[in-house]
Amino acid sequence: MNTLKCLGSGQEVTGSKYLISGTNTNLLIDCGIYQGQDAFKENSKALSSLGKGSFDGVVLTHAHLDHIGFLPYLVRKGFEGKIFCTPATKDLARILWLDNTKIMSPELAWYYSEQDVKKTLAHMSLHEYEKCFSWNEFKITLYPAGHILGAASPLIEWEDVKIQFSGDLGRDDDILILPPSHAQAKIVVMESTYGDRIHPEALPLKEFSDIFLEAKNSGGTVIIPAFSNARSQNMMRFLEMVFEHFPQAKLPVFVDSPMTMKVTELYERYSKQIKTSASWVKKLKNHFQFVEFASQRKKLASDSQAKIILTASGMLTGGFVMEHLKNHIENESTRILIVGFQSPGTIGAELLKNSLQIEISEQLYSVNAKIHNFTHFSSHRDCLGLKNWLEDQSPAKVFLTHGEPAAQIALKEYLDAHTKHQVEPIILDRTYPLK
Repeated sequence: MNTLKCLGSGQEVTGSKYLISGTNTNLLIDCGIYQGQDAFKENSKALSSLGKGSFDGVVLTHAHLDHIGFLPYLVRKGFEGKIFCTPATKDLARILWLDNTKIMSPELAWYYSEQDVKKTLAHMSLHEYEKCFSWNEFKITLYPAGHILGAASPLIEWEDVKIQFSGDLGRDDDILILPPSHAQAKIVVMESTYGDRIHPEALPLKEFSDIFLEAKNSGGTVIIPAFSNARSQNMMRFLEMVFEHFPQAKLPVFVDSPMTMKVTELYERYSKQIKTSASWVKKLKNHFQFVEFASQRKKLASDSQAKIILTASGMLTGGFVMEHLKNHIENESTRILIVGFQSPGTIGAELLKNSLQIEISEQLYSVNAKIHNFTHFSSHRDCLGLKNWLEDQSPAKVFLTHGEPAAQIALKEYLDAHTKHQVEPIILDRTYPLK
């Protein structure tokens, strides 16, 4: 019997996993780890549904750990099937997985090593966008999803079934990544991360300019924590735009994240997926100073000049941003710009709650820096963007996934009012027959 089962990210925004069962083959769409406060409990629970032999192959939508994070562990445990993805997804996955091996505890139930990563990469079968290929009983086509380099919305066809998974859908107005496309599927499994909101239309160019001018006048440091994969590259392009519109606000920009440097190099290789040219990456060093050595980082700590530090991690959970916080957060002239989602329990979330103190490495620091929150930079579509992506299609059924319950309820109500699609939130661990 042809079926669909959600194994993760049903009514939450992490741990994406979906199982398609055909007549003779089981195919997994994404294999992400759970990230957040309940990560240990949820990932331990997920291990039972990902046992050896429960699926024959995997299709990846894109290289974020909440979509790919479990795969090296499964290979470590004996998975020998094919992993289908775009070339850019493989290149990004290599960077993310290898970086993760440096911080994973061997005591974790889903631990994997650098050798496991190499084995996983060897299982990957690479496919370009919109080039249909066959595997067992399935025909598979990867459509551009926007969002990040290599992101795809896979269309899976067999017998009378034609189902497309949106993955994480990028925005038409993303300042760097080209927008998504789609197929004509009968069934669509669509993300709903921001199904309950409309993104701000105008970019905060003037707001950033004002903050930079304040820093210039006070000799302060501006810290911008950002994810190394996609958000940091978007922020570099955005900072260029700020300086183009407001040259008087230009400050030295230091990019302090080895992973950001590695990911940025891929933008030249995959320049056909971005809105700038391949030469844009080469020119970045004219605008930004990339921190490569500890001595440079140490100098930044004692440097009294006004400056911008773009660093990771985006949720302030680790990485070199922690050193910069220690050095600058107690200074009243410091500005910290939050440009991405902050999970509950993270330092980023604490700063947004106006906490007077934060703990770093078991030491308390007073928060004297000024905190600014910007919601303009999401790489996910809002409810209007999701409706527009569906508008040119005529699916008989739309399953909402990858969203909190409130976002899914709001999006369902919006789609019910503005489209004729049959829409329902997908339920975790429920098996749906596909027709």
